[in-house]
This record gives sequence, C-alpha cells and structure tokens, in this order.
Amino acid sequence: MIDGVALTYEHRSPTGVFALISPWNMPLYLLTWKIAPCLAFGCTAVAKPSEFTSMSAFLLCEIFRLAEIPPGVINIVFGDGATTGSRLVQSPLVKGVSFTGSTATGIKIRRDTADQIYKHISLELGGKNPTLVFDDVDLDKAVQTAATAAFENQGEICLCGSRIYVQSRIYDAFVASLKAYVEENYRCGDRTGAVASLQHYHKIVSYLALAKEENATFITGSVPPLGPSNGYWIEPVVLTDVSKSSRIMQEEIFGPVVTIARFETEEECVQLANDSAYGLAAILLTKDGARMRRVGEQLDAGLVWVNCWQPTFRHANDASPPVR
Repeated sequence: MIDGVALTYEHRSPTGVFALISPWNMPLYLLTWKIAPCLAFGCTAVAKPSEFTSMSAFLLCEIFRLAEIPPGVINIVFGDGATTGSRLVQSPLVKGVSFTGSTATGIKIRRDTADQIYKHISLELGGKNPTLVFDDVDLDKAVQTAATAAFENQGEICLCGSRIYVQSRIYDAFVASLKAYVEENYRCGDRTGAVASLQHYHKIVSYLALAKEENATFITGSVPPLGPSNGYWIEPVVLTDVSKSSRIMQEEIFGPVVTIARFETEEECVQLANDSAYGLAAILLTKDGARMRRVGEQLDAGLVWVNCWQPTFRHANDASPPVR
C-alpha cells in the first residue's frame, strides 16, 4: 500500500527445470514442440527422446550448438522409459513434466509423481478417434478424408481416425470406394511405410490375429506373419463386422488398422462415437451446417474437425484438452 492506495502487482517468473519426454512416431516435430515453449517461458529443459528414435535428437543438439544456446539450458538424455524416464520425472529437481506417449505410461507418470503435488504435469496420451460420415457427403471426398485420417504415417498418430461410422444409406458404396482407394493409394513402400519397431509390429499383428479369431471381415489387408523377413511392413487393414465391445474397437492400436460400422440416426451416431474410454478428437463429415454444430457439440472430444482432418499440424495444437 502506498499513501493509502492498495497496489496489486503480479510478477511472473520461470517455473524451473522441465522434463520433456517425446515419442517415436514424430520424433523431431514433437520434441521441438515441447522445447520451444519451455524456453519461451524462461525455463530450462531436460529432454528425453524415445529410445527408438534417438538420432534425430542427437543431431538436434548440433543445431542448438550452432544457435549458441548457453550450456545447461537444453539438456538431452538418452535411455528407455522404465529407467531413465522414470528417474527423470520423479526427480525433485524437476518442477514440471511434459509427456507425449502411451496411456499406460501416462498413468504411471501420474502415479510416480502423486506425492509431488506442486509438480506441473502435462500428459498428451492416446486416442481412438471416430470419423462420422453422413449420407449427404461428397462420397469421393469423404473416402479420401477418412483414408487419410486412418492411414497417414501408418496410423501411428494419436489423432488418427481409427473408427469409421457411416450412415446406412451410403454404407455399401462407401466401403467399396474406400477399399478401392486404399488399395490404389496406400500400397506398402509407396505412401505407406514400415511401422516403427519389431515390438510395435508384433503388437499390431496381435490385434489383427484377434480380429480373425473374432470373425471380423478383412475388406483390405490380412494378418501378416509374426516373423517379418524384409522390414516391419503391414498392409493397411480395413475391418468390418467388429463387435462394439471388441478390444479392436475399444483400444488404441496405433497402426494401419481401421474399423467401419454403420448407423441410422444422429442419436445413434453420437452414441457410437462416444462409446470409448478416449476423448481426444473426432472427424465429422457432412454438408449440413446445422448438423455440424448440433452433432459436434455432443461429441466427447477435445477437437472436432469438420469435413477435413488435420489440415495443418498447427491446428492440432489449437485443440482443447481431451474430454477424457
């Protein structure tokens, strides 16, 4: 108080050291996405890239050196999550954690830091995102959008549309067109690359084996061999006749696998879309402006794309936090 007048003054200061843990699916992009705002707010960083994609982070260090960033401002450590990552997030010297990766690891980070109540935690985890196709769409454009959302980067993106729901009137035509489009445009070695590791290859194959066991219909693709002989290649797989309760429908596969089911009404569409433990994103395809707002507001998703999927990667950062 000065001369009887109360003065409120807010002083902002850096939080301190942040642990930045990035995944293997977009190693350089997601690592720099964390480092830039950390430095902008005056904090220092200890970054740990995925042990499967360490070289890009190693080369990034040379860029930091050329940029004359002072020693100690950005520190990069290499190692696996169970040892290096775990010790990093639990360190009392680390004031905040930014993690992008699997839901299981995110849960573990929450548990490991539960007794450090002042530590800032940001977790960007998985998704099982629905693509909703109404019968007023331009069929060719809808097929292209749905295929891109499902299979770009081999489906190894948390924002991929891995569950497609199509209104009954155009269901058969959509499935036939999607089959033709995927087989023409997403051949292995062309637009579709190998998956990231043998460990991840085996995970995806296990889901496809389950699909076969549960009598799902393979519209494209098949169950690949357990022992790949020439790289970790998996053809894009489109599945129908998958139960709503199946693990294939409910769990994030994080690979080139998408399911298709039909719906009749808006109400059923919303119910199917929200039948998931996840709430990251959704893709809504319709020409009806009123429906865009009406359905979009009912979806349990932090981000809803309308008639597109991730037009630029910057838009992914505009999303609200996941609903769940």
